[in-house]
Parts: sequence; C-alpha cells; structure tokens
Amino acid sequence: MISSAVEILPLDEEHLAEARQMILETLHLVFEVQDSLEALRARLAQRGVLKELDNFQAHYFERNGIFLIALENGRVIGTGGVRPLVPDICELKRLWVRPEHWGKGVGPRLMQALLDFASQSGYRVMRLSTDPVYQKRAVRFYARLGFTPIESYSDDPHDISMELVLPAPGV
Repeated sequence: MISSAVEILPLDEEHLAEARQMILETLHLVFEVQDSLEALRARLAQRGVLKELDNFQAHYFERNGIFLIALENGRVIGTGGVRPLVPDICELKRLWVRPEHWGKGVGPRLMQALLDFASQSGYRVMRLSTDPVYQKRAVRFYARLGFTPIESYSDDPHDISMELVLPAPGV
C-alpha cells in the first residue's frame, strides 16, 4: 500500500535532475536496455526524448498542462504529465514509477491527480501512446482505468495508442 509519506507535487527546478534520472533508470530497466545508462542517455538525447523537460514550465505548465512528481521522504519515486494535443484533447506523458514502488499505489495516485487536472482543465479526452511489448504492465493498467485502443497517432510505429473519455468537471 502507498505510504502516507508520499506527496504528489508539481515538478520544480529543485527536483528536475532527479526526475529525469528516475525516468532514465526506469526506462533502462523496463526496456531491458543492454547499453549502459550513459549510452542510453546519449541515444535518447540524440532522438530528442525527454527534451520537453529542458523547459518543462513552457512545455507543460504554460500550455494548460502539468507535470507531477511523487516524492517519498524527499526522493522522486514517480512522474507523470499532461499536455495539450488539441483544445479539448490532452496527452498523458512520462508516467513512470520506480520499480521498487510498483504495486504500492503510487501509479494510481499519480494517475488520479493527472485525470483530475485534465478534467478540471476542460479536456474531454486523454490520449496516450505506449509500447505494447515492453510496457504490458502499463497497457493493463490503462485498460483497467477505462482507456481503449484507438488508431495510432505516435511517430513510433511500435507504439499503440489509447484514449479515455474524461468525466465533466464536478462529476
């Protein structure tokens, strides 16, 4: 069960490097990358993956989006963001939880905060794109939340896309 010591807060400059490192380490494990963490970091940087975090304020917060972190005892243990795709459709981005916290309620708590934000911000649909091979656990999680498959909108031909119709604010 999730510790009551876990806080869900907006990303800030103080936690940016640690959040980026947590995402990188989790990607390394989930995608079973054989290269070193530094080699993965370089490859992702070359492809522009995580580039939006370089200016997270402009990319998320100033565009009717949000990027949250889960902190336990001051340590980043999870991340997740919402950014606009079109006026009433948003996209879920970078929902990651440290593996040692899987099954402890951190992901659902982060996800609920992101869903609440999206609904209260006037979005009517949330979309996501994910890898169905390496992220089977995530695909099952999203399906349990009510996300359904849609035609892919991702640049990655290996990803699948899903969406969830959001409740109207106050419902």
